[in-house]
Amino acid sequence: MPPKAVVSQIRIHYEGDPQLKEGLHSFFGKLAFEGYYRRCRVRFIAGTGRNDAIHDLQDALESHPCSWNVLLIDSEGPDDGRLFARLRLPAAQKKSVFWMVQLMESWFLADIQALKLYCMADLVPLWDSEELGREGRPE
Repeated sequence: MPPKAVVSQIRIHYEGDPQLKEGLHSFFGKLAFEGYYRRCRVRFIAGTGRNDAIHDLQDALESHPCSWNVLLIDSEGPDDGRLFARLRLPAAQKKSVFWMVQLMESWFLADIQALKLYCMADLVPLWDSEELGREGRPE
């Protein structure tokens, strides 16, 4: 049995704005630290949209075959058992695709107080807005 190749780089392709790199680096801080300690660089590569992130991963599979190329992508809905098939990636990449929760933004809105502290702004929930009619307010 041939020895396993040593991965010298983990490339995390994600769907989203390049400005998310800092937050992802913070979120995956332990991974980045362990990678650095083991001489394995961790890189975050932004795909401005879903298709861009998938295309970037496909390119990286050819251009960086010795790296672990990972895709972090929105599920765009509940898992119906066909999420991976819709990506049209090689079956061998199935363990390199990680799904973000549906409506990931809800994580940020779950703790309004922490969000206010972080943003240092006076955030108002949408249902408190005068512009939103009575019919849109939660009971």
